[in-house]
Amino acid sequence: MFEIPDEKQLLIECAARSRYERKIELSLNGAAPNILPTVAHRTKSAQNASGFSFDLLFAEQSSFSSAISLSLDGKRVDKESGEVKLVFGLTFMPMIGGVNEKAVLSISSAIGSTWVSFLFKLF
Repeated sequence: MFEIPDEKQLLIECAARSRYERKIELSLNGAAPNILPTVAHRTKSAQNASGFSFDLLFAEQSSFSSAISLSLDGKRVDKESGEVKLVFGLTFMPMIGGVNEKAVLSISSAIGSTWVSFLFKLF
């Protein structure tokens, strides 16, 4: 399992017509204002019984929005600290190469808190 570092950025490199799969664990330490890109974007959204939902945002002309899938696979809560860890399954299968893009993952709770967004750099 791969934990996204403190700077909340994940570099994903995958050759064209190859497949990258990884479990990613994200720690949600506290609520923060919603931080989203200011450019027009496409969104992939999901919500499940864990009480959390997420949006994966891409630039409007994204070459990779259909090449990436993300699923919320699990949740762990530390009873003492209240820290929540979410486990995501990530699959990236780009059909073209030589493209750099960014995607932003925004996580929200059922009670309306939004956690700091996580940046994915796709190559």
